[in-house]
Amino acid sequence: MILGINQLTTGLFRTLNELAHEQYNFSDGLNLISDRIMPGLPVMEILHTLRIYHDSRLMYLNKLEKAFPAGNSAFLFLREDVDCMQEWIPLLQKEFLRRHGLDVKGFFTEEKFIPDLLPAVRPDMAVLLQADLFNTDIETMLGDVQGKIDGQWLNNVKALLEAPLKISNLRQQIWKLIGQPVYEQTAGFVELALAIHSLSGATEADESAFSAKITKVRQQGAHLSHTLRSVRDDSMRQFLIDTVQYLTQLRTMEKAPINIIRALKDIEKIARLEEQA
Repeated sequence: MILGINQLTTGLFRTLNELAHEQYNFSDGLNLISDRIMPGLPVMEILHTLRIYHDSRLMYLNKLEKAFPAGNSAFLFLREDVDCMQEWIPLLQKEFLRRHGLDVKGFFTEEKFIPDLLPAVRPDMAVLLQADLFNTDIETMLGDVQGKIDGQWLNNVKALLEAPLKISNLRQQIWKLIGQPVYEQTAGFVELALAIHSLSGATEADESAFSAKITKVRQQGAHLSHTLRSVRDDSMRQFLIDTVQYLTQLRTMEKAPINIIRALKDIEKIARLEEQA
């Protein structure tokens, strides 16, 4: 809802694409997917949640991506998934129609539902079967449909088409309120993870890495332990306390890696954001 990414389908289209292109030749892969996989998928829920929640521009994901190091593979895979989406939506629509006992061949042409037949199906079905699943304009949806269209049907379709716009507006308001704290907390966790990971490779021979006094580390650890009492989320508090204990259990070294200080500062920032939340 907040990122504009449909959790129900994340990874689905990329997987279907790989199945069709890599493990079989394309036609055999399509037949396998149509006959074996599509009947087991919740196609109505997939189409519905995609239409409602998917942000085709990935606007807010792009903003959050900057909190992660460049080249994160999760973002690459997610974009591949979005790129494959349009190719597989018609197959989902056909399966959706088939489950209602209708002949797919009579309703589809060139992989698109025939617009003139849209008024013949229920409004909730019509918005899921339109050529562009993410369209929110009634004129674009119906195009040059001929004949009289029932007024009640038209009003119901218009109301359904407005739903993604309302959610998009809510998403914009949510990001104005929590966007910066979410970004800062995400960046804090990433920096914390990188700092802890780098500790395993630090050695006393690397003088540039050791520039913090042990006493300073322990003082900051004691300060953080007191600060973490204000964190209301029990699991979050326990995780942060355990991390502080790990970072401050230094026995033999005279100096500590500078990354420990950075990590402790990240924990303090995360705790502050948790308190604000």
